[in-house]
Amino acid sequence: MFDKAKHTNFVSEKLGFRLSNYPFQNISFTTEYTRTNPGPYQHFMPTTTFASNQYNLGHYLRDNSEEIYLSLLYKPIRGLHFKLSYSVAKHGGDENGEEILYDGNTNVSGLSFMQTVIWKNETIAFQANYEIINNGYIFLNLVSSNITGNVEKYTPEFFHGKNFTVSGGVNYGF
Repeated sequence: MFDKAKHTNFVSEKLGFRLSNYPFQNISFTTEYTRTNPGPYQHFMPTTTFASNQYNLGHYLRDNSEEIYLSLLYKPIRGLHFKLSYSVAKHGGDENGEEILYDGNTNVSGLSFMQTVIWKNETIAFQANYEIINNGYIFLNLVSSNITGNVEKYTPEFFHGKNFTVSGGVNYGF
């Protein structure tokens, strides 16, 4: 169990913590950490791969990845929320900088976690929303992101590199 060269580590885990109204009223702090070792969503036996039509059904970052998320939420008055968040997501490869794939290889013991980073996304976001009537909201989102690495494989073209996105609108119902 403790010999890393002999175990497969097919584990994905997410840990989170939220602190609300302490030490300040109407303020919440959230932190989350996600780690997915090589192997939980793909498998050397195709029938046990966690996918449908070659689309991964597991975590969006897939195998061999990690994500850290932090947010600060402030509610100054009823119905008005301001949220500032930061996240960094990384997808890793092997020692050669290649994605770890099984390709029918049944010897998957001892795969190391994220020896190199082949894709990275750092995002800072600000969100404001106000409930103007029951279940009726107006909102504004400002997002600054920097996506680097193998962006052609993992990211739509319009999100490559540094971006600043503004969105807003009206929402009713949820």
